Amino acid sequence: MPVALRFIDNRVGTAELSNVPYSGLTGAAFGLGTSGGKKIGLYTVKLLDFTDGGKKVIPALFQLGNEADAIVFNGIVNPNQTVTWSSTGFGATPVQKVKGQIEVNAWLDKTLDLKTEVQLDGSATIEVLYL
Repeated sequence: MPVALRFIDNRVGTAELSNVPYSGLTGAAFGLGTSGGKKIGLYTVKLLDFTDGGKKVIPALFQLGNEADAIVFNGIVNPNQTVTWSSTGFGATPVQKVKGQIEVNAWLDKTLDLKTEVQLDGSATIEVLYL
């Protein structure tokens, strides 16, 4: 059965985009929360090296309601984006035991006062969807 993951940013509106040394896609930014009323920074999520039963499967963007609409992408997930896996590069592939890595990279606001402790408060929910 094909499955998909939806990545939900639980700190919507707290991704600091202007004062971080981040040159990626701005839509891929998840929020790290706030400290003293100021945005802390952002983090990104990337899917890497996925297999199903030892066979390579490729992360693919998925449009709910159209299983054949899954297209391969670079693995960097935007908040609220739905991702499935494909063995062919197009369309969702039924999977049984998917294994892989989720890489998380964080960037802090360059103007943040780090003389006091700053709690990184990024939070995301990963939903599993059965297609």
